[in-house]
Amino acid sequence: MCGLGKSVFAIVVFFTGGAFAAAPDFRGRLYSEVASAYLSSSGSLSDTHPVTVQQADWLFDFHDFGKVSGYFWTISSLHDKQGKSHRMAFNQFETALYYGYDWTIRPGVALKTKTGPLWNPQIGYDHGHNCDWGWHCVQRLETKWVVPYVNALWMFSPYSRARIRMGLERSFALGEAWTLTPSIETVWMDRERYRSRYGGAPDTSVFGGAFACVVTGLKVTWRFNENWRFFARVRQYDVINNQSRRAIKRQDNYWSKCDYPILGIGVECNF
Repeated sequence: MCGLGKSVFAIVVFFTGGAFAAAPDFRGRLYSEVASAYLSSSGSLSDTHPVTVQQADWLFDFHDFGKVSGYFWTISSLHDKQGKSHRMAFNQFETALYYGYDWTIRPGVALKTKTGPLWNPQIGYDHGHNCDWGWHCVQRLETKWVVPYVNALWMFSPYSRARIRMGLERSFALGEAWTLTPSIETVWMDRERYRSRYGGAPDTSVFGGAFACVVTGLKVTWRFNENWRFFARVRQYDVINNQSRRAIKRQDNYWSKCDYPILGIGVECNF
């Protein structure tokens, strides 16, 4: 074996051996919510009738070698008003696989990053393709004051388009069992993503795209034992782009609203 080959072999043995010398920690979460409306990850209000969302998260923590995680997500409408031509995410599923690493900048301050492929089959919807493939990246700067975050998604199948959610949130402890979390976020989308949502390129471009909406939220969580939590939240969706507002008002869909409150209640199990 040549010198380079020996070096590569030694590195592989070192990392894989070190990673599995001690068993990784495993964590999981089961999550279910009933909401009065559905707001997609692209910042589009996609239904104003009740929906139910379920998600299963899993994570293996390899400590100094990072984390491997993923999720399985599904959504269903709780009514029969959806037409076949409606493209959005009802009665379908989504899954992703991530590699992540937490970088402790100083005590109490950590940059948490995870990235990986995402698969979103469009089952039962007649819109010209069968599934979306993309690359997803999430970053959070965890501090004791406020948590800024960036959630970026680039879909490269069936055509290239991107969106970035960015926001701030802060959690306040209300005793030992209750937590109050206000948040605010906005969504930027590139020209292709914007065109797919509103039917044309943005009049005013920001880095080749546009900011579409602002969502403010307030969430109350009750931890009633070590593993189980109950939560209720309210969000206010407001379209801030004038061109987007005009496009939405021209539509005749019952879910085509420029400003809308969204209520949700749910339960989650952490293990």
